[in-house]
Amino acid sequence: MEHEGNDTNAVDDFHIEFSMFETVLHRLDLFVLIPLGILGNILIIIILMQKKNRQYASSMIFTSLAVSDTIILVHGIYLYTSSPEKPTSVECKLSAYFGFTSAQASSMLLAVVASERVLAVTMPHKVKSVFSVKNVRWLIIFIASFLCIMNVCILLSYDINLMTTGVFAGCDPVGQLLYFMSAIYPWIDFCFAFALPFVIIMFSSIVIIARISGNARSRRNDKIHSVTRTLLAANIAFLFTTCPFGIYQIFYPTPPSDDTKYLLYSGLITLSQANASLNFFLYFLSGPKFRADFKEFFKCCIPRQASGTQNSRSIWKLSSATTK
Repeated sequence: MEHEGNDTNAVDDFHIEFSMFETVLHRLDLFVLIPLGILGNILIIIILMQKKNRQYASSMIFTSLAVSDTIILVHGIYLYTSSPEKPTSVECKLSAYFGFTSAQASSMLLAVVASERVLAVTMPHKVKSVFSVKNVRWLIIFIASFLCIMNVCILLSYDINLMTTGVFAGCDPVGQLLYFMSAIYPWIDFCFAFALPFVIIMFSSIVIIARISGNARSRRNDKIHSVTRTLLAANIAFLFTTCPFGIYQIFYPTPPSDDTKYLLYSGLITLSQANASLNFFLYFLSGPKFRADFKEFFKCCIPRQASGTQNSRSIWKLSSATTK
């Protein structure tokens, strides 16, 4: 009897520690990462949508990435603040739809930026024609449209899942598409949210680093170096924050019921969510031209004659414009 009592106390202590750990993660996400991320992404959008930056394709891609990351973070607020006991069928469908679609869009847009940078350092004379503002606009529209159409299956399959007792058990795939959503769709999501962007980003990073390291002219080109350094910082953040959860999903495609595994699952979810919150700080720390644009934005009320400085040249200008 005493041994059983000790086992019971140990289990109770574990559940208390589990609950405390989960609470800390949720509060870190809700009160730190999400607010800072939304504020940072809004600043990115404002700065890159200034008239001098709107004409550059890189600016358009980074702005779209900031919009997608903002949707991820706003969706996180909904998940933390909505009532888990009485969700409607519409809330269930839309929550899953925007959650999956925005995560996939952010990863694919980062892969587009990586592809543009590879062309900028390997064939700078072609980058402006290939990644023109018009072409990039249509590419972003295509990616968004493709993902939205591909994920219609979420709207058709996700619904409120009730236990036999009538208690809410979660928002899960149900009905005729249950097998497809449980066995096939997780691999589709894994491909677009992690695997395909991971391959493109890794390849691009290796090519960029090798090219810049062996090319003195590229090292001297401030625009190429500045944008590329910003991209590499975003790539590293993606690999360290998203890779762990992507690898975890290979072995555990559905949320675990075991408490120990759920601790790891919760931690990886928070780490993955951090990827949508870090871009502003990465741009600010790694991009001197972005810092200059940021400072200039907040000095807009100061007369230029008093500032004694010229307008900074934008980081987002495609490098081909300066390559003869």
